[in-house]
Amino acid sequence: MHPIEKPRLESQRLSIGRLLLEMGMIVFGILLALNLESCKERRHEKEQERTALHNIRLEMEQNRNAVANGLPKHKEIAANLEKDIQRLAALQSKSSKPLPEESLWAALQPSVLFQKAWETATLTRALARTDYNMVMGLSAVYEAQRWMNLIEDKWLQALLNPASFEMPRRVWFLSILLTLVSNYIAIEQNLLKAYDEILGMLK
Repeated sequence: MHPIEKPRLESQRLSIGRLLLEMGMIVFGILLALNLESCKERRHEKEQERTALHNIRLEMEQNRNAVANGLPKHKEIAANLEKDIQRLAALQSKSSKPLPEESLWAALQPSVLFQKAWETATLTRALARTDYNMVMGLSAVYEAQRWMNLIEDKWLQALLNPASFEMPRRVWFLSILLTLVSNYIAIEQNLLKAYDEILGMLK
């Protein structure tokens, strides 16, 4: 090696301290980038959660109004069913003649309840970081709505059963309808309380 080049090459050699410093700076840069990305992801998840809870709140307010408006109608149906059952039972016990044909006025008129906001939040995992008790409360409300749908299906099945309209079965048929609508009313009443509790938490 030429004598003149030796000092220049020696000056380019890295000391252990400088090497560790540069490695530390690289690691710090990587960690900083990861932390910034993590913060960005948390902000995105928080925004998703806020949007999901806002949409669920609007959906629940709409559903609550529908249940509150439908409850008096269903109580009226239950009262009319009780009167018809008592009247037909009395006629059946006093006379062997065929019972009079009843007009099918007992339409349940179910409330139209929505759950798209809840389903979307569930599918997108937008509530993954939401308070556990809040999610449990929301789940319970939508589960109650599902039970209302099941009762509506049973009501329709009863109305579509030709045997239900035979006069000897009339009291039995109306008793089934009364049981269904009574359960429906009980769910509606509990659901109104659950709506109020959850909506208070969502404000």
